Amino acid sequence: MNTRMARKRKSGLRIEVIVGLIWTLVGAAVVCSLLGVFLLPRFLPAAPPPAQTLPSATLMPPPTLAPTFTPIALPPTMTPTLAPAASVPISLLNASQMVEAGSPIKGVIAQVAFSPDGSRIAVAASTGIHLYDAVSLTEVGRFAVEDWIASLAYAPDGRTLAAWHPDGSVSLWDAATAERLQTLAVASPTGSIRFTADGMHNVAFSADGKFLAAGHGDGYVHLWDPVSGGLIRSIKASETSIEGVALSPDGRLLASTAVFEGIVRVWDVASGEKVRELTVKGSPLLNATFSPDGRLLAVSGAVLSQSNARVETVVILWDTTRWKEVRKLAAREGGAWRVAFSPDGRTFALGMGSNSLAVWDTASGIQLRALDHGGAVSSVAFSPDGLRLLSGAADGSLRLWDLAGGVEVKSIQEYGDRLNDIALSPDGAVLAVASENGEVALWDAVAQQRMRSLVTAERAPTCLAFSPDGLLLAVAFEDDLILIWDVNSGAEIRTLEGHESDINDLVFSPDGTLLASASDDKTIILWNVADGQPLRALEGSVGMILNLSFSPDGTRLLSSSHEGELKLWDVASGREVYALSEFTFSLLSCLSPDGLFFASADFNTIKLWNAADGKNLRTWEAGQLGVDVVAFSCDGQILVSGGADGSLKLWDANTSLLLASLDGHNGGISGIVFSPDGRTLITASSDGTVRFWNVIQ
Repeated sequence: MNTRMARKRKSGLRIEVIVGLIWTLVGAAVVCSLLGVFLLPRFLPAAPPPAQTLPSATLMPPPTLAPTFTPIALPPTMTPTLAPAASVPISLLNASQMVEAGSPIKGVIAQVAFSPDGSRIAVAASTGIHLYDAVSLTEVGRFAVEDWIASLAYAPDGRTLAAWHPDGSVSLWDAATAERLQTLAVASPTGSIRFTADGMHNVAFSADGKFLAAGHGDGYVHLWDPVSGGLIRSIKASETSIEGVALSPDGRLLASTAVFEGIVRVWDVASGEKVRELTVKGSPLLNATFSPDGRLLAVSGAVLSQSNARVETVVILWDTTRWKEVRKLAAREGGAWRVAFSPDGRTFALGMGSNSLAVWDTASGIQLRALDHGGAVSSVAFSPDGLRLLSGAADGSLRLWDLAGGVEVKSIQEYGDRLNDIALSPDGAVLAVASENGEVALWDAVAQQRMRSLVTAERAPTCLAFSPDGLLLAVAFEDDLILIWDVNSGAEIRTLEGHESDINDLVFSPDGTLLASASDDKTIILWNVADGQPLRALEGSVGMILNLSFSPDGTRLLSSSHEGELKLWDVASGREVYALSEFTFSLLSCLSPDGLFFASADFNTIKLWNAADGKNLRTWEAGQLGVDVVAFSCDGQILVSGGADGSLKLWDANTSLLLASLDGHNGGISGIVFSPDGRTLITASSDGTVRFWNVIQ
């Protein structure tokens, strides 16, 4: 049986989510930003040069597309081995020898761009930069960079590719050889405020290729000479993190946007002086794009409508000669991503709302085409000839569209969205993965292959739990709803309703008769699994309840809350056994497999406790940028902590000695599970990846 983990509920900060948060929790959002998560930008491609060809050294074989699998029918007693034959059980003695043994998802799509000659497509992702053939969508190259690349831009001659990194630096690459040419960076005098959000755009070449503009987390926009690497000028464009930059085609004007401001500032590139300031009230996230002739500036984003309390699109076209508003598109529900103009400027495209991709006539503002991508489209790009449109979305797909016919001509599904949770079936055969885009997918954990989607919803799933026999999967969402699914048939068999707010954790009792749920409404509900009826509500917690753990005999339930409270409950009576309250931050907790101890994590502090009397046995500092997940190994000897910075640390639970540090994820850890045979550690992250770790002899 896989071990129980505790983790914070994680949500990717998309435009729709951030807008609502800003109006209600501005302070909390700023605090989160200071904890060091990263801003994801986007970019609009430039004009075409002579054709380029990648050398054979960088070529990769075509990827194998995931087939469609039939429903699962594995006996509950079957215990497959996840790890390679040469692997051994993970232990205190060999944990330092762990290596990554697989990562089947390429992460989150941040931005897509055509090469100027139209032969290649570059994808900026949470796993680096991937290069595709623009006709077949076959991957032909991958750049040797492991950062979350949030934005990229081709130089006008197509020879250089610029990539924006989370620390605000820009790396320049030879587009033909995939060789890193240089890195452009400047020390920040005030430090960098960084955010996680899709749809940003923080690097752009001038049309003549003589300079490069890049935004930074400290509010500066830096202008660089891409040949010499020299800094031309720095413009203090905001007091908060830059989220978007755009250069006019003649290179005279620079438009910049920053988080939480709702302002587009236009600058004179030569002097660095501000030319104009355009305000969009109630919009903390905006992007800006110049039309190919420079006569229009398109501003897009989202606003919170105070009349009906819903998130709406904002797309405004401004005349750059008179700085007058030319047109404002009709409000729609959901945010709008960055506008991409066609090469002739007659049309523009953008993603809006949950899955809408639309093409508009620039002159009239009439919508010409609506293309159903199937997921929230965060990046679009026109081919240099204007005949095709490329879109990348939260459903993890890249799609090529023929604009004349308005039909999809090619697509691949190799990416994903931010992951909120994972759960491994007790037999180790099936891995359930919950994504921010609303999908719960089932994976063959042995082959590391996706089998099928169990559910796709408008709302995001927050947590998952398999029943002890592996036949049921419980899924909770960012509201008061819990669904229970039959794993073999994929049928939804029960809906549980009773909470009044978001649900943060689910756990089945060891005998499978009870399901416990924890919620922001400060209650725990014990459900009868047989009929889905609530048996008892455990009340009296001071804060939102984040984690739950049953004791091995099912008689006790451990909970931890947002206000730093630990409680041990008697399951039969629903009474509190004891409570501990000495923390200041959100508190995570999990019981050891034998039920004798439990671990807690309070931001960066880890504590080990005696479960019988709540006595603290050991305290140590994790040295991570906030601990988001803690989990015990199957034998309880190892405690794993997953950080908001993407780091994984393995600790000797008996001595608090650090056994190993694992690096690979580029976003906060959202899930940790061990396989039943103890040979494989599986981790998930907000970078959209699932990674498998083994010790190889």
